Amino acid sequence: MLKFIFIFSLLATNSFAQDNAVFFYGDFEFEQGSEQMLYGDNVVFRKKPDAKSMALDTLSICSKVTILKKTKEKMMYQGIERNWYKVDHDGKIGYVLGGLISLTSVEVDGHIYLASIIDKGDYDRSLRYRMVKSGTTGGTSFLSGELSLETSAFSLDIFDDRGVEGVDHILYINYYAEACGVNGGGVYLFYDGEQLVKAMNISSVADGGVFWFSEDLIFPDDEKGEEGYIIYEREHGESMDENVFWDRTVSHRVYLKWENGKFTPDVSELDFGDH
Repeated sequence: MLKFIFIFSLLATNSFAQDNAVFFYGDFEFEQGSEQMLYGDNVVFRKKPDAKSMALDTLSICSKVTILKKTKEKMMYQGIERNWYKVDHDGKIGYVLGGLISLTSVEVDGHIYLASIIDKGDYDRSLRYRMVKSGTTGGTSFLSGELSLETSAFSLDIFDDRGVEGVDHILYINYYAEACGVNGGGVYLFYDGEQLVKAMNISSVADGGVFWFSEDLIFPDDEKGEEGYIIYEREHGESMDENVFWDRTVSHRVYLKWENGKFTPDVSELDFGDH
């Protein structure tokens, strides 16, 4: 069975982290007695931990269930072997497959963000996310998307607009580098009130002090931010002679505007000449 480590840390509706990270790994299980939300929509709530068991009810996305027990029964779902869970929903006892329960959930201005993991084989892991719009927790309106994961450890960080005009919330899929040469960057997604837009991938890679490459975004509300701009910073460095602590670094800074659902200029089209 494939083993994974997934780290989710949630931020409230500001730009300051809270100490509520949750760790997901190999034999992960939802904590007994905890209240969770469903990631799936129209989820069949079953009498027994079996896909052929009698349906007790059909539950919509964001329905809350209380975890009573992780059963030994399993089923392959979206590339991962998942356990069935015995749960309580509004006083009714039944079973839901673990892959249909959101790994985490956070509410921002009435909008609810959910997350799930799938595995496509050959180490191709993806994060699936959903945002249920305020006032529509019955499953009538939600946005969804999928991102390939470059590492098996990451956090899902949620911010307010961070001073960006035309943006309501910012999501950042924050990669954790597990070894030298592994990307520790991430992906920014902006919610503009109508849709979640993939704004930018950023990278951060190093190899034991031999070389390093990093990108970062500084937002208007950040300590070093400037009103009206998102500052893109990029640095490429290499060790020239470790005996005399001689490093060579090349740095760039570009002032970006977020307009019509994209950055201007497009940094992917700029020739930085540092590679």
